[in-house]
Amino acid sequence: MNLSDCPDYVSKEKREVALYLCFSITSLFLYVLYTQSLNNYDSLLASSGSFVSSTISMLMLYPHCLLLNIFHVLIVVVLFFSIWAENKYLIAVFFYTIMSFHVLWYIYGKCIIFKEDESWGLEIPQYITAYIWTAVLGYKLFA
Repeated sequence: MNLSDCPDYVSKEKREVALYLCFSITSLFLYVLYTQSLNNYDSLLASSGSFVSSTISMLMLYPHCLLLNIFHVLIVVVLFFSIWAENKYLIAVFFYTIMSFHVLWYIYGKCIIFKEDESWGLEIPQYITAYIWTAVLGYKLFA
């Protein structure tokens, strides 16, 4: 995809990575929604995850800073509620998502959809929370 330059937005390189990651996450959510018999909570959670991920994909193509900040928070909220998911395939999608975030945080030093000089100033709590989510989802997935 050919992304336009936008100086007040995330860099083109990060936008391309985020775009393809969100495409893969959305595809996995849709696969789980289509192939699995989910309870109401898991179905709503998978639908929400698919919506948030696909919207972030769209925001990588069509920049809008305020909406990106809103959906940045929403992905964290959806990941928080993933702790109570019951379907193993859905848990695996969330585990893939959080592990991808860990890898990207390691490569870029912070969240990929932050601009170069942007931060919420919560790096330590974010890392701790992400490790707790990873541990809980990993336990639920592999136990």
